[in-house]
Amino acid sequence: MPEPRRDVQTSSVVRKWVFDLNENSPSASVYFCERGADEVHTEIMSQEFMTRLKDGPAKHLLFFVHGFSTPPNGAFDAVEEMQAIADEEKQQDFVSIVPVIWPADAQAPVISKYYSDRDAAMDSRTAFSRALLFFLNWQMDQNDAADRCFKPVSILAHSMGNRVLRETLFYLTDEHLRRGMPRLFRCILLSAGDIVNESLERGNTGEHIPDSSARVVSYFAYDDLALRGSKVINLDEVVSRRLGHTGPENMAKVDNNVYPPDCGDFNTDWDPPAGHSYDRREKGGQRPSPLLLHALNVMEDLHVRSVDPATRVGRLTA
Repeated sequence: MPEPRRDVQTSSVVRKWVFDLNENSPSASVYFCERGADEVHTEIMSQEFMTRLKDGPAKHLLFFVHGFSTPPNGAFDAVEEMQAIADEEKQQDFVSIVPVIWPADAQAPVISKYYSDRDAAMDSRTAFSRALLFFLNWQMDQNDAADRCFKPVSILAHSMGNRVLRETLFYLTDEHLRRGMPRLFRCILLSAGDIVNESLERGNTGEHIPDSSARVVSYFAYDDLALRGSKVINLDEVVSRRLGHTGPENMAKVDNNVYPPDCGDFNTDWDPPAGHSYDRREKGGQRPSPLLLHALNVMEDLHVRSVDPATRVGRLTA
């Protein structure tokens, strides 16, 4: 994360936190904050942050990892919109959606900020792996079962946020969890994933995504214009189609808990003309995304609807 500008108060724990939008180089630190007015937030530290999530009324927790060229306020707006949809479609206390902010560059020209964001997504892995370790250690430190958090935790990653997630889990396992990745999450929901479509296969850097979750749902759309461009931009790295463009390259090579619904019937209606951001309300309308509605149902009962149980592939419609 970029280093924040802080106004230190009398307390050494509670500090004001402001995003520095001129700096998008990740640091090794992660900051647990409460959103405030006028873009001035409050750092409340990890213990307080996780205790509030545990003690809150929501039955589920969903962390949202935003994508390429998304400023903090853009991520906050996305979460507010998704939270409103969840509250409308489910009971008010079904889920609490929490934004995970990494330093995407919303100001540079499109090509240069793509490369900048790609590097920032990779480099954010150190900070976010530490955040997951904070959670694991916090759980183990709760000696009384009544103090532990048993709420199901899921992740929704959009676009380049898939790279942030992939690299975080790979780094965490490689550096700290030598016995393997535990089952940390109820669901991992990959929306328009801007990573290669072989990522989830064994032997690739995304292999720990299926390890860490009961269900992995990888939403894709063949006419996602942003990911067509991403394939070309990434020619310096590897020549491959993107996960959010085709789904997994070979279903026989991914774990049995991976499901790739095709969203090509509605993505451009929700996000014309690019068809890339189709996980919220339709642009200019009020209809909630079939992707988000599907994801909420998977979180609720782990049943992946609209797919063939034998092949694990299927198609979502509006």
